[in-house]
Amino acid sequence: MVSEESGYHTPLEVTIRQVAMFMKSKLLPLVVLAILGFQPAVWCQESVCDLFSHMTTKGDGSQVVLTGDLIASKAVATLGSKECDFEYIADNTVWPIALLLEPATSLPPSQTRDFEGAAVKMDRLRNEGTRFRATARFSGRLKVAPQGWIPAKLVFDSFNNFQIEVLPDPISIPAVSICDLFRDLEAYKGKLIAVRGEFVSTMEGEWIGGRCEGSFITDGYRWPVSLNLGHRPDCSPETTKVCDAKWPAEWPQNDEYMLGGYSDGATRATFVGTLRMRSKYKVTCNGAGWYVGNGFGHLSGAAGELIVEDILNPEATPHRTKNVPIVSEDSERCAPK
Repeated sequence: MVSEESGYHTPLEVTIRQVAMFMKSKLLPLVVLAILGFQPAVWCQESVCDLFSHMTTKGDGSQVVLTGDLIASKAVATLGSKECDFEYIADNTVWPIALLLEPATSLPPSQTRDFEGAAVKMDRLRNEGTRFRATARFSGRLKVAPQGWIPAKLVFDSFNNFQIEVLPDPISIPAVSICDLFRDLEAYKGKLIAVRGEFVSTMEGEWIGGRCEGSFITDGYRWPVSLNLGHRPDCSPETTKVCDAKWPAEWPQNDEYMLGGYSDGATRATFVGTLRMRSKYKVTCNGAGWYVGNGFGHLSGAAGELIVEDILNPEATPHRTKNVPIVSEDSERCAPK
């Protein structure tokens, strides 16, 4: 090896020196930051569904970047989702999947104006009768504590990517009978549809039903032709005026089929909304010989749930033979293993 005085260095010595200089130039700023007490902030963007899938009080005060469905009016604003494949349960309560939005004092004035303008635009579209979906991205501090009937709050310091998608007029969507729907139920998953069926209401819940046999079968079980009548999971009492389904002013019904004050298919109507289905179904047979599945509604007995936004053309159900069940279940019993 040639000495230092010669000014000549072997290729290995040159490589080592270059690596050392590179590391020094890259590490020095980080060392200075560490000494001064600064740390580079790295926050990953996630959806509202992702957040609620792991949200606990341990996340209180954390910085998050979230995308989701924006519900905003002059009175209140929330960021949520109606597409999560689960319920958010805390303290033995099923909560809306939504965060109350509150601007931080550090929100730039331009973004404050944009946020207020978004609420004004959404109120105007509602007053015009326009159906729409609004989405946006927010960054801020998470506060995991109930805000009325909203489970948490986001104090946001950044607001952007605001977009509005105008949805079809409900009356323009071709209606399909619930019996036809169940001939190929999965083809409608996640879509905005109009379903014509009979309205059923009991103390256990509300459904859209049909007097026919469906063909949606999982684990040997034929699911009944029934959809749970759902409400937007990101709606709460605070936002119900701007996001609940629009029901007709008059609701005709055939009193002959009213049972104990509850409806048993006394009214037929067209229900417009988005069809939710499970990503994976699991059906088992319990010890009493009854099928138990992971569907929707009371006892998880419905194969799907329609997140209803509009109800059109209600009419009293025509005369029918008494004791004909509104839902046909030819697979209601099973053999326990």
